[in-house]
Amino acid sequence: SDAMKWTSVVLLSAFLAGCGFSVAAKERLILLPPGGVTDQTLSHIYRTALSEALSQQYEVLSGTQVDKKLEDLFAEESRKAECSEEACYKAMVLAFQSERVAIAQVKKLAEGYLLSLQINNLLENKQEYSKTLPCRQCDEFDVQATLKKLVPMSAVLPPVVLPIVPVAPVAARHRNTVFSARPAAEKAPQVLVADTLPKQRGRVGKRTTIAGMPFVWVSPGCFKMGFKKNRKGVCVDTGFWLGETEVTQEHWQQMMGVNPSANTACGADCPVESVSFVDVQQFITTLNQRYGGGFGLPTEAEWEYACRSGGKKHRFCGRQEIKKLAWFRANSAQGIHPVGRKKPNDLGLYDMSGNVWEWTCSHWSRRYQGQETRCSDKAASQGRRTLRGGSWKDKAKKLRAAMRVGPHTAIKSANGGVRLRFSR
Repeated sequence: SDAMKWTSVVLLSAFLAGCGFSVAAKERLILLPPGGVTDQTLSHIYRTALSEALSQQYEVLSGTQVDKKLEDLFAEESRKAECSEEACYKAMVLAFQSERVAIAQVKKLAEGYLLSLQINNLLENKQEYSKTLPCRQCDEFDVQATLKKLVPMSAVLPPVVLPIVPVAPVAARHRNTVFSARPAAEKAPQVLVADTLPKQRGRVGKRTTIAGMPFVWVSPGCFKMGFKKNRKGVCVDTGFWLGETEVTQEHWQQMMGVNPSANTACGADCPVESVSFVDVQQFITTLNQRYGGGFGLPTEAEWEYACRSGGKKHRFCGRQEIKKLAWFRANSAQGIHPVGRKKPNDLGLYDMSGNVWEWTCSHWSRRYQGQETRCSDKAASQGRRTLRGGSWKDKAKKLRAAMRVGPHTAIKSANGGVRLRFSR
């Protein structure tokens, strides 16, 4: 039984301690779904963000299996005549061998959100930790980041002694491009094939139009990617075409029949925004079916290499001062702007710093471990992907060439868009 297993753990820990060994582990904590969130996808995203932050101090119990066990537990307790909320909580403690439960609240306000986190001791029936943070003018992406700031900097109690559980190694990742085949009945229009073109010489990249959208040729090469401790040498082995600008609302509307953007009043030449990674993959699939394949997203390495005009040591995506290159907090008047109105970088790419964040196909990891040079093999609806470039609502430091964030693929934001890659 669970009780016998727990007793064995305690006895083993006591034996090891008596022999002079220290087997330290973290205090268990049950993380409940966030209150005030009706969308199941967002609830999962926010809960995952909290779990990652809390796991630095606790062994976090969370997820669908925990929820199912809690549901069954409360249903069983409610059938008892003496059932009370306190009795249910004590039953939870016995079932999970955890005294603590954490729950966050996400309250929607007129101008943003009010976020809170509590950690309660169920056995002693007291609150051990509580913190509240306002998130003004926030979108879903900002809420995810702010929730992590609610987590205490140090554990409420010192760690307990628990057995060490081995962790299975993570399977190696590989690039898996999922371009859909063109229907046999539909003839693809003629487009330039990037891989047959010679290497481009000079400061400004070769320009062409594919599927009605402007693209710039990026020649292969090697460069130093990232900054400070997270910096490494990376090579882009093959040339490719990259969107001269971000995908506009007009381009998205023509292809998908709808405009998902929050700021449609900006106009057809403004970047499409409020698109998740999942939405972007549907857009790319539609493009490939209509035009015969070749469209996708750049990897993190390809994006930064192009941003730096072929790997140059530029702080932002271009040699100009930031106000001439980008729309950001200091000059955007708190909104997106039409593409191509600022100075381009040396390849002729516009708005790679600022205006909207841009999705890449690479899996998110805090450190560069090889994932930055390939597309994630996870399904579009799973995991996290890296966003690059910063946006109209960010400070200048968020627009640096090496700046990166990694939201869940279902996240949509009024400052998040997309720039396409093309090659055959």
